[in-house]
Amino acid sequence: MRIKALIALVAFTSSVAMAQKGVEDGSRFGHGQDSIDCLNNLSLYSSYLKTKSYTDAYTYWKKVFADAPVSQHGIYTNGVVILKSLIAASKDVAERKVYAEEMMAVYDQQLQYLEQLNQLRKSPWTDFFVKGEKAHSYITYYPGMDNDKAYEMLQEVVESGKSNNQYYVISDFMKVSQAKYKKDDAHREQFIQDYLISSEYINAIAEKANNSTSSQKEALVKAVANTKENVDAYFI
Repeated sequence: MRIKALIALVAFTSSVAMAQKGVEDGSRFGHGQDSIDCLNNLSLYSSYLKTKSYTDAYTYWKKVFADAPVSQHGIYTNGVVILKSLIAASKDVAERKVYAEEMMAVYDQQLQYLEQLNQLRKSPWTDFFVKGEKAHSYITYYPGMDNDKAYEMLQEVVESGKSNNQYYVISDFMKVSQAKYKKDDAHREQFIQDYLISSEYINAIAEKANNSTSSQKEALVKAVANTKENVDAYFI
């Protein structure tokens, strides 16, 4: 009996010693007890997310996000969903800002591990796509967002992604460029240039939407057409 107890103790000690988080060893879920904890947290946050219990989902999602950054691509897309919901539900500006900061950190970590995460996807994401989503979330959800900062973020995205960007990124870019011009007349010439390239890119996006074979083609064509009108309206 003593020998069996000793063997069990050694086995337990070894498993604890081998435990390691994914963020520490570069694996998807970690090893030993840490991998068990990670899979359990993944299951729990996913279950709560399905029932839209965002506060409960947030608790377990946050652990996965910190411990296993390359476990799933979904911890980033789902993390944004959770944080947007918490921001919308909160009436406290300081609390909303904390959640918005966390959302920005989600995009930053996604960019940090994008190469590994793309190995889990059939269609890899580009860095300008993630940066475009970050900028869109920043101007939409960040309390007291800095327009100059938003402009810099979107200018980089538009320059790198061009007509491969999402249609709403082009609209966001014109919106913040217009706001910048209203505050600073020196931005006038740049605002004109921003409109010219935005118009070029949204026309190219509209052409791709019209040639799309997607089941969502009708809705996409309409959304892009509305965006084109917005781009023109911001300039006029």
